[in-house]
This record gives sequence, C-alpha cells and structure tokens, in this order.
Amino acid sequence: KRQAPRRTCVGCRKVRPQDQLMRLTSGADGVSRVEGRRKGGGRGVYACPTAECLTAALRKGRLDHAFRRPTRGPAESVGEILKWWSAKETSIGGTSEGY
Repeated sequence: KRQAPRRTCVGCRKVRPQDQLMRLTSGADGVSRVEGRRKGGGRGVYACPTAECLTAALRKGRLDHAFRRPTRGPAESVGEILKWWSAKETSIGGTSEGY
C-alpha cells in the first residue's frame, strides 16, 4: 500500500500528510497566494492551517528562503486566509480557486 505524500510545514517545520496542509505559491509578481486545489505548477511551500504556523510562514525572510527569491506575503490577513480555508475544507467538493 502506498503512503500519502508528506510535506514539511514552513511555519513549524513538522512533517505532515500533504492533504492536511495549505499550499502557498509565488506568482510572477512576487506575491504569494494560497492555492485551493494543490495542483498549480511551479514551486510551492506548505503550512499548517493554523494562525501560529501561517504567521510564522509569512514572517519576513521565510518565504524568500522557501521560494528562493524575494516574495511578499498575500494581501489578505492570516484571519481572512484561515476563514477562507476552513470554508473551503467544509464545503462539499471544495473550491478550485485560490485566495
């Protein structure tokens, strides 16, 4: 039986199953975004969907290091991102759009 993919949270550095983490990607404009479908191309980093981990992940320098280039955090607040994420996770079928 094949094990589910595991990823490391950029906030707390714990390894967890990929489907329990939110994926952040960096756009061409240098701004990170939270992905809804986890299938976008390019480099992605993962964070636990908690305020502590997301705040740590968005701390200055963390995203720059993870994406290997200067990257700004999303325009939305941590609270807004987590509210969107929990609504997406509890909806039937979820959404394929990012935030």
